[in-house]
Amino acid sequence: MSDEVEHLVVRYAAALVGVTVVEVDPSISSESLLTILKNEDCRVLFASPRYAGQNRLEELGKVFATELSPALKEGSNLPIQSKRLRNLKFLVCSSVEFEDGILRFCDLPVFGNDGTYEQDDIAAVQSYLEKSDTVTVYYTPSTNGFTKSGQTSHSQLLSSASTAAKSLSLTPSDVLVTTAPYYSTLGLAAGPLAAASVSAKYVLPNKTFDASKTLLAAGQQKATVLVVLAEHVDALKTELAKDEAKPEAKRSYNLSTVKRGVVIGAKNDSSVGSVTLKAMSAL
Repeated sequence: MSDEVEHLVVRYAAALVGVTVVEVDPSISSESLLTILKNEDCRVLFASPRYAGQNRLEELGKVFATELSPALKEGSNLPIQSKRLRNLKFLVCSSVEFEDGILRFCDLPVFGNDGTYEQDDIAAVQSYLEKSDTVTVYYTPSTNGFTKSGQTSHSQLLSSASTAAKSLSLTPSDVLVTTAPYYSTLGLAAGPLAAASVSAKYVLPNKTFDASKTLLAAGQQKATVLVVLAEHVDALKTELAKDEAKPEAKRSYNLSTVKRGVVIGAKNDSSVGSVTLKAMSAL
């Protein structure tokens, strides 16, 4: 999934009941995704409708067309039956538009509100959870299509969030803006989880990285902390330089409230305008 509210809800819900989330970099092809789903015995696939201008649902539809039972093509939202993906039961999309055989994320509360899943059930499941249990498995692109790049436990993820919050000196009065994607440990830990750990405000600039929207969000929301991926620094600098070349009255970006920040994945410190970004290679 892209960086969107639904992505965070899935992560929090999965952690609550001890479900392992398999995070797949959205740039990985649909064919490779099929192999990953099989290898990990995934039960539910959550997907965003679009990524980097591509229609992911259309791509997935072509791949799954020969793998799923006719129920998918007939518009049924009942558990699907796959030829190779025996454990896959549901496809869920964050789109508000209807797609044959695909559940809309916004319908999930209604879909599951049948009285069979009570708070006591959640408590019962949580009693079996351990801090060392795996909460996330990560897959990233590689020359061979994809690579299983590692996994993270509950304690490791929370520890990373706590470390990030301390490194950023976050307080409840801070407003955090980040360009790091949720499908990475650093992106999730140094963004929404770090903010949540101290009750700071977290701003989601866009579903995928956009330099202009990031800078606009930082100014409009009066951000105090900026977390940037190393690969995004140049784009932010270029966009800011274009804006600064305009007469002051016509400028769109204002980073005057940003007091500190970090750049993830860099060996050396960097900067965006007047904001110094300290290098953060790991948590």
